[in-house]
Amino acid sequence: MALKTTSAPNILSLHKTESKENVSTVVIELTLNQKIQKTTPGRVLVLDPIIELVKLVGQACSGAEDCDKKQNDFNLFEHFQPTHHAAHLNYKCPLAFWFEPKNVTEQEITCNWNRTWSDSIPECVHRTCHDPPEPKQLPTIGGATYDWDNTSIANNGTIFGTIITYRCEIARGLNDPVKSDVVENQEIECLWNHTYAPTKIFDCKWTACINPMNQTQRNLTHNFVEGSTISFGSFLTYKCIEGHFFDADYHQTEFKVECQNTGFFQYPANDTLWPRCLPTKFCPSHPEKPRSARIHWNKDLEHQAKASFFCWPNFAAKDPKGDLINVMESTCQWNRTWADVDIQCKPSHCPVIPVPTIQSGLIYKPKEETASPNASWLSDMLYYNKSVPLTIPIPADFGKDLILLIDGRFVQSSPIQVMEIKILDVENNSLANFSLNALTEYWTPGSDALGVMLYERTNISAGDAFRFQMRFLPAQNSFEMLLMDGSAPISIPRVDTGEPNGLVTIDGEITLNLAGFTTSRNLNIKMYYYVLN
Repeated sequence: MALKTTSAPNILSLHKTESKENVSTVVIELTLNQKIQKTTPGRVLVLDPIIELVKLVGQACSGAEDCDKKQNDFNLFEHFQPTHHAAHLNYKCPLAFWFEPKNVTEQEITCNWNRTWSDSIPECVHRTCHDPPEPKQLPTIGGATYDWDNTSIANNGTIFGTIITYRCEIARGLNDPVKSDVVENQEIECLWNHTYAPTKIFDCKWTACINPMNQTQRNLTHNFVEGSTISFGSFLTYKCIEGHFFDADYHQTEFKVECQNTGFFQYPANDTLWPRCLPTKFCPSHPEKPRSARIHWNKDLEHQAKASFFCWPNFAAKDPKGDLINVMESTCQWNRTWADVDIQCKPSHCPVIPVPTIQSGLIYKPKEETASPNASWLSDMLYYNKSVPLTIPIPADFGKDLILLIDGRFVQSSPIQVMEIKILDVENNSLANFSLNALTEYWTPGSDALGVMLYERTNISAGDAFRFQMRFLPAQNSFEMLLMDGSAPISIPRVDTGEPNGLVTIDGEITLNLAGFTTSRNLNIKMYYYVLN
């Protein structure tokens, strides 16, 4: 026992006691600063002859149950069990309870000398708030969060003093109406009066754009990095995947959408307005060629495929500058159309020059500077501007130096566009049959030795001009045909062994410029040969 003087000169007060098995250790501090210390069972031995002091302190220590405990307060628990004189009881409120009015969670009382407690046993009060308001979410997409954990709530409430933090997810911030600004977070606190402060929860608002639409089905890719943001007024760029090109424009390199201050990108109004990327394109059909021109084309329809056009003999073309050109070219464009050939083949020379009769006494003597390079001397066995059907006698020199020559044009308005030619002997037996279909562009010169029909692709289309020649080759027992643009050369045997000394019949949806027989040396016409797949 430690004794300490009080305000009275000779009164000591107890300020600390430790006891064990009814044995006390007493420290007495006298007014004369003399100390007496003795340990003895059940009593204090006084070594100083001051009898009053010995009577004051020399008594047995109180038992272990001198002070009563309050047993029925379920809100309190004890740190220590002893309740003897000078023992300390430390009380602590459970979670969500506090001592009132001190607003603390722990209190201590002491067992006095007179077997009473130094203070009344404290009482705990419940101090919590209701559930905090939920974060205000953006329409359809949310984006607001708080750190309130309802799994840690005691007795159905949020504990006094708890601070709850509200935040918005990426590219969003809390709109503070007082500051007229966007802040990163907002805190509210559970108060002693069971309310939160502040009471108003800020709204989330967009501060940037995120998560752009993917357009992989259109072969588009974008430059957005996952987890990043795009600020208002900035652009997101879409590009074609490697090896692909924009459908609308082959030379286009990118497509951009703007991030608006609503937090969304300004996409096209509907799906049909989105661009798409393609690896290539194909034109739907063959290129249209100019009138009086022949075509060289390998039937390729893919983007950048080319087709070349040539004017027929005795026809010429000028480019937009007025210069004469030999070759016109059209390309399959990215928009699936063939580039226009903005020229026309027009007659430039008279194709043939009739030979003056002997009786006329005339000769042909053109000026060198105006002579046609494609002009040909033609014999009297030619017929000019005849109507069809036309029948022409076959001269005896057919098969020697003479060839059959037919020059004309398919009727543009005709739905048939077919020319037919027959070679007959003197008994009107058919030696050879030929047909040229300008709609299908196929030349059908008859059949081979086994009776199989022969077909050759030509460059002649509906409305075109044409020139056709035929030669009889007795040694080969066959006919050789050739369109004067060099296309569809073919040789087939004659059907009958008869001599082709009868008639030639010409019919079809054509107009004839001339038809008849002339010598091959008089045909000064350039030949062009193309292989068509």
